[in-house]
Amino acid sequence: MLHTLCEDLLMGMRDRRLLTGHIDDATLAALLDEVTDAVLRQKVLYFADAAATADQHVASAEAWVMEAALKRWHLEDAAAQA
Repeated sequence: MLHTLCEDLLMGMRDRRLLTGHIDDATLAALLDEVTDAVLRQKVLYFADAAATADQHVASAEAWVMEAALKRWHLEDAAAQA
């Protein structure tokens, strides 16, 4: 499912230049639900954070995805303590 979504987003990217412009909350939740392993979730968040902050600016779409993952995976308390 994730691979197909990425292909669809890349095909439509030329028009809008934003990959997240085509993802709604329900779709993002479904994608996040595919990651069930706690260790893998931590790795996903680690690498997503590294990618989002690499340019010293967190875009609103990047923040939206990170916040959704923290909430969906019930990790917002752990992130607040870190």
